[in-house]
Amino acid sequence: SKERIIPAHVKVELIEKLQLAGLKRIECGSFVSPKWTPQMANSGEVFDILNEKAANNDVTYIGLCMNQKGIERAVEKGVREML
Repeated sequence: SKERIIPAHVKVELIEKLQLAGLKRIECGSFVSPKWTPQMANSGEVFDILNEKAANNDVTYIGLCMNQKGIERAVEKGVREML
């Protein structure tokens, strides 16, 4: 539901299952206004966790950015590919 916020560690667990299934490019979060999309407010935390674990894999983690502020936040979190 819209009211339930999925914790970052649960999102990471789901992303890791996608990796195990063989996906090499995964959109992992959106850098949008938490005021309008609170479900994505922890995307930065998701990327922090993924970047710590990413040293030994060849998966591309993608972030969705809707404006310049989102791009800046994604860059701060080490996102290398943005949509």
